[in-house]
Amino acid sequence: MLRYILIATLALISPGMVASPAHAQTGSPQQPASATNQNAAPAPRRDISGTWDPGNGGIQPLGPRNMPKDGKLEHQLPYTPLGLETLNAHKPSNGVRSVLPGETNDPVVYCDPQGMPREDLYELRTTQIIQTPLKVFVLYEFGKIWRVVWTDGRDLPKEPEPRWFGYSIGKWEDDYTFVVQTSGTDERT
Repeated sequence: MLRYILIATLALISPGMVASPAHAQTGSPQQPASATNQNAAPAPRRDISGTWDPGNGGIQPLGPRNMPKDGKLEHQLPYTPLGLETLNAHKPSNGVRSVLPGETNDPVVYCDPQGMPREDLYELRTTQIIQTPLKVFVLYEFGKIWRVVWTDGRDLPKEPEPRWFGYSIGKWEDDYTFVVQTSGTDERT
């Protein structure tokens, strides 16, 4: 008897399992043109909405794919004296400057948010961007967090209260260049 109930239940559930994925989405998400796909269509004008995937060439757990193997930075960034002092005060848990686990002050180890700009520089994974007339939402898969970029013409706050992702405003410089300014990031990022 139990066998017949199990077979009847499976017979009712199986068609639903096959049909569900087919109807779960009404259309495929917009995919950005990939550097490896030369046949991809050009990006839409003034539209960054969609699902963005860095693919194999993206930034992964230990940084960019072409990170120097000898621990030396080939392309030194033009740091200000304060920027260089801040860089040297941080002890990352991975990458070319990594330290032993007991010596790190990396916010990732303490389960703090990564903040800006690290969210875009460390383990960048699939990102969803939703664009509206007044703001752009950047939904990061890693850490399950989001960032808001205001596009309604407002200025950055004069003395913002520090936040992990700061305050961001954005504008279109031309049909294909969206420029974002961020201020008020938390020092721990």
